[in-house]
Amino acid sequence: MNECVQGGVNVNIGFCMCICLVPILWLVAAFLAVLKEKGARLLAGFNALPAQEQERYDRRRIARDASRQFFYWGLLFLAGAGLCLWISAYVAIPVYGVWIVLFFKNLHLTAEKAFEKYRL
Repeated sequence: MNECVQGGVNVNIGFCMCICLVPILWLVAAFLAVLKEKGARLLAGFNALPAQEQERYDRRRIARDASRQFFYWGLLFLAGAGLCLWISAYVAIPVYGVWIVLFFKNLHLTAEKAFEKYRL
């Protein structure tokens, strides 16, 4: 019931919703990993800090942790896509729920609060 037929092809919407994010998240993770400390400037909040304030943080660690976070999110969605094929398309709902919890767990209202654990 959770599959629809379009043009003679079965489409599992849960699988599509999960698998489409995997390459995007992994590309961002790879981009941050390749740029290393320069990648920290691409993160929201950190680039808003003055240059003198940015010098007080371990930019290499910030970029590495952000890269890992994007990689693990991609892994979560890859597992969700597999489970959508194996169990049901409705598995995408709790997968997105877990991702939302993980996302908001690391969301901070101020850059100082977000990056305080990276202070040198």
